[in-house]
Amino acid sequence: MFYILGYSREQVCQEGTNKFFWKVAKKFIGEEFIERLVNYTPFGLKIGEVRAYATINFLEKNIEGLGA
Repeated sequence: MFYILGYSREQVCQEGTNKFFWKVAKKFIGEEFIERLVNYTPFGLKIGEVRAYATINFLEKNIEGLGA
């Protein structure tokens, strides 16, 4: 969700990794986070850069094998 809302890996992951770090990321949950959620539109053209680590394919590879 953080990537979809425009947060960077450096903001929500352990330094130098792709490992999500809740203790760091939770500081972003607040008024701005809620505003980004409300204003997010899942349809249509997305304007702006999408980093490779924020793509669905990359995220699917990271969670592969974690589920039932």
